[in-house]
Amino acid sequence: MPEIAPPPANRILDRALLIGFLGVVLAFSAFDVYNYDVPIYLRKGLWTLEHGEIPTPDRFLFADFKESIRGKEKWLFQLAVVVAHKALGWLGLVLFRMGVLLPAFFFVYLLGRGPDRSGSVWAGLVGLVALVCAHERFDVRPELPSILYTAASLFLLTRDRTARDRWVWATAGIQVLWVNMHSSHPIGLGLVGFAFAGAIVRAFLARHGPAAADERAYVVRIAKVLAAVALACFVSPAPIGNAWYPFDLFLHLYRKAPWFSEAIYEILPPFHAPELFPTWALAAYRILLVVSCLSFVVNARRVDPFHLIAHVAFLVYSLSMRRNLSYFAVVCAPIAAWNLSAALSDGAGRRLRPFAAMVFAVAGVWLAAVVLGNGFYQADRSTRRTGLGLSELAYPLAADRWLAGRGVRGNVFTNWDAGSWLAFTSFPERVPFMHSEGDYNMDLFDAYRKTMSGRLDYRDVVARYDVQAFLLRHTAGDVRPFVARLAKDPAWSLAFADATAGVWLKAGTAPALVLPTEAEVRKAEPRLAGEPAPSAGEEYGAESALGDRGAAFDRARAALNLGSFYGALGRADLEAAQYLVSIDALPGLPEAHNNLGACFAQSGLVAPAERELRRALALKEDYPSAHRNLGLLLAARAFREEDRSEALGHLERAVALNPKEVAAHLDLARGLTGFDELERAAAVLETASTLDPDDPRADTVLLELYREGLRDSARAEAVRRRMEERGK
Repeated sequence: MPEIAPPPANRILDRALLIGFLGVVLAFSAFDVYNYDVPIYLRKGLWTLEHGEIPTPDRFLFADFKESIRGKEKWLFQLAVVVAHKALGWLGLVLFRMGVLLPAFFFVYLLGRGPDRSGSVWAGLVGLVALVCAHERFDVRPELPSILYTAASLFLLTRDRTARDRWVWATAGIQVLWVNMHSSHPIGLGLVGFAFAGAIVRAFLARHGPAAADERAYVVRIAKVLAAVALACFVSPAPIGNAWYPFDLFLHLYRKAPWFSEAIYEILPPFHAPELFPTWALAAYRILLVVSCLSFVVNARRVDPFHLIAHVAFLVYSLSMRRNLSYFAVVCAPIAAWNLSAALSDGAGRRLRPFAAMVFAVAGVWLAAVVLGNGFYQADRSTRRTGLGLSELAYPLAADRWLAGRGVRGNVFTNWDAGSWLAFTSFPERVPFMHSEGDYNMDLFDAYRKTMSGRLDYRDVVARYDVQAFLLRHTAGDVRPFVARLAKDPAWSLAFADATAGVWLKAGTAPALVLPTEAEVRKAEPRLAGEPAPSAGEEYGAESALGDRGAAFDRARAALNLGSFYGALGRADLEAAQYLVSIDALPGLPEAHNNLGACFAQSGLVAPAERELRRALALKEDYPSAHRNLGLLLAARAFREEDRSEALGHLERAVALNPKEVAAHLDLARGLTGFDELERAAAVLETASTLDPDDPRADTVLLELYREGLRDSARAEAVRRRMEERGK
């Protein structure tokens, strides 16, 4: 059927809704650059410009592991961000993000208006949900243009059902860009394939009707488009390599290195330990799941087979991996709005529009205000901040400048987020051990995670590669236990530290850093003896949407980072003092209360420890670390049955919230052992042993439990043999 232009009154409403919707999109895209992948993209793009060749990730690392994956499919994206950065600095990258997201969600809105373009209000409402669902992937990464390409391809293919003009061939041009920007390019081919399958279904259903010839002709037309898009997959500097790369990556992730999916949280399923991730996206995802499925019910008589096939495919795709929520959002949201627009185009649907428009206006204004005021990111416990530049808490800026000022050259042991910045600013004068794309090399990444966890000795890396310094972004989760080991090594001394990173040099080559004295954090000292902490005020994340608490949150986060760092160095006094500074800056930060409670517990201050841990859980009920800490605290003093029951309840809750974490299972087994429930403890440890075959902690405890506690020599021998086999 031909497209019908909306009447004049609707055209005014349509434009107002569109402007409001794009305004919210701008609010979501106006945040500082903070993702640790960005520097390595800039480094690789600069290398391509300067040397005329596309580098592999290993080019900027000093380790010489045999490379298992050669990812060159992002070269065009890397050039694009380099051009934006050279033109306008970090502002250029923020504007680049805006320039991608605005057209992406413009296509979402246009398609969501429905077949007669009268459903603007439904497009706007569902579009807001899609924005929240997809927002986690709005960083300056290759997925960003992939979101645009997905939305544009879906729009063009749907439009072609009625327009039948040359614009559908733009999908082939999109595919050429896509295959040179990101490994998600099979999505483009898949969308055209779904359109082809939908055309076949329509032709079959219309085979005896007057439209049979037209439907058969469309099948031929879309088959030609499919062939063109398939050929476009090979238009790149590495035609076979780039086309095959996504499948090669899949094989490495799920067949050759299955442990990888457990090491990178974003590639876990969306409902796997959801408390480890921001909650806004998951809430929006649940809403969109329901709305998109129901939309096919209300529009059952006019369902487009193409839309149904695409919806099912992207629903399955999103359930496989959290990072795929953005693709689900930009495909299934406009399809849902399309269905709603078609089903509610007259009668009761028309009467609902004024009310729906009011809901859109209120929701849009509130959402934009919450985002721009940073309340949205604070509630998500995200390090994002509204801004148009660079986040200073995300990168080791001062530590990098300090290394340059000291004239340090050569190989620098880094964790992967610090390594990306060092590769960008200092290569080849200073070469990192690991950066954020080092995980493309499975052998290197496996060695890196084992080194950081202590299963491999970092001193072997130091000796083999003549490491001159350590640069560690101590806010990363894998760094704190590593710092604790490094602090005890007399061969290295801490020379620089701030709220983001620390630098260690060989002992005697630079003055050791003098940490603050307890007197310099004197204001927190009275509460170190157990006096009540200040009132937590409003619940975390519930501040006024219009009140920008970003500065306070940054102060709180900086103090939290320093407290964790001092704790790794063994300075419990400074650790607790910094957590109190963090609470003073932002009373509703659950991490600060949890960490302070754990610090009090280690110092034997049971009552204040319990108070802080319960406060952390009051602020965030499903907080696994607080459940673990409180469970262990209560288990240590459980004299009554109800105390014992509560202690085990918290420890079991921590395991339920994070079923893949070995440490949570170990703590539960520890609590069960203390209560003489040895068989239950053994069962928990057997489960923990299967979570990470390279982690010997569960088997070590289990072996002792079988030998000394249960006195079961047969099971003890089985564990011993398993440890021996894994040790090979």
